[in-house]
Amino acid sequence: MICKGCGEDKSLIKAHIIPRSFYMDLRKNENRLDLVSTNIKQKKGLSRIGEYDPDILCKECDQFLSKYDDYGKKLLLDQFDNFDTLIEGKLIRAYVVKNYDYLFLKLFLLSVLWRASISKRPFFKDVNLGDHERHIKDLIFNIEDDNNHTYGCTLQKFIPSVVGSLEKTIHSPDKVEISGLNFYKLCFGGYKSLIRVDANPDLDGVRGLELVDGKNAIFLSKHFHDSDEFRDIEKAIRAQSDSKGGST
Repeated sequence: MICKGCGEDKSLIKAHIIPRSFYMDLRKNENRLDLVSTNIKQKKGLSRIGEYDPDILCKECDQFLSKYDDYGKKLLLDQFDNFDTLIEGKLIRAYVVKNYDYLFLKLFLLSVLWRASISKRPFFKDVNLGDHERHIKDLIFNIEDDNNHTYGCTLQKFIPSVVGSLEKTIHSPDKVEISGLNFYKLCFGGYKSLIRVDANPDLDGVRGLELVDGKNAIFLSKHFHDSDEFRDIEKAIRAQSDSKGGST
């Protein structure tokens, strides 16, 4: 089969879309992954091995992308306790990351989005990058940046929920429009990323929060139980309960 990375006819492997390290951190004791679709008609699911696709990448291309995955895990999970905080009163308003590899973090997020776009798995059905798929692929495999001309990334850190590690639930990516600009939303590992797939934003609010080479990264914080993602989980649970004849 044709690998969507190198374009060669090779044996393909079971390639994870969202890195395995992020769902292994999700349920350390139960060794399972909670999956929540943005489509409330699609039930909340459980997976013991995560969402993977056997029809997209060869071993060599998957291993190439693993260096981005390893860096994302190292920074966002392993080094989280070293982040500085911006505190207002008694509340953490944001996390500040001073020493990080801007390009690798950005390409990590873009690589997850790209893999979601090339996958036919139902969980990623709302990601369709069109012509951007080729452009993002070139950035990823050439280890290049577009200097935020068309693609920009923000990160938000969820403050843990009142129920276990619910904030680490993995949500199906979806497309959103903010002030006339197109974004894709990724939620996993206790983070939400908005990835702009649109050229030349003039909005200071968009520019001000995006990762920028040579500048500290600012991850805004939010209590998970106050987020739209928490409400998605509630809807999914209700839909699952209704399908079993339960009450809401």
